[in-house]
Amino acid sequence: MPWILYRSDVVAARLLFTLLHELGHHLIRHVDPDLLDTVDQLAGPAGTPENTEELLCHEFAGEVLIPTSMLDAVIGAQRPEPRHVAMLHDASDASWEAAAVRVAHRLAGRGAVVLIVRLASWLLGAIGRAASTVA
Repeated sequence: MPWILYRSDVVAARLLFTLLHELGHHLIRHVDPDLLDTVDQLAGPAGTPENTEELLCHEFAGEVLIPTSMLDAVIGAQRPEPRHVAMLHDASDASWEAAAVRVAHRLAGRGAVVLIVRLASWLLGAIGRAASTVA
């Protein structure tokens, strides 16, 4: 029986992504050993199989949490927008980060999806006090 060890003080949605990611490693290495050959082929002669396996496990976890069918239903052929990240987050068990990554995959060209997390009021106060002492 395989074991996956994790920290219990992590946000549940982030923990779920991590557990699915680690399950991906288990599936590649133990359920179908031929998948290791596929990872090597995907990496190519100049690539690193370890990095390719990491990307595949990220994709696996993302697909389980926010399936392509859900992406299609929410975004469709539209240009990705910030509201799509919120819609996918609210419609799934995915973390904000996982929803942002799935939306980023729909960008037509180079680009990024950036999450801005609201700072705690005590931190904002500390930043304000530090800025006023510099000025």
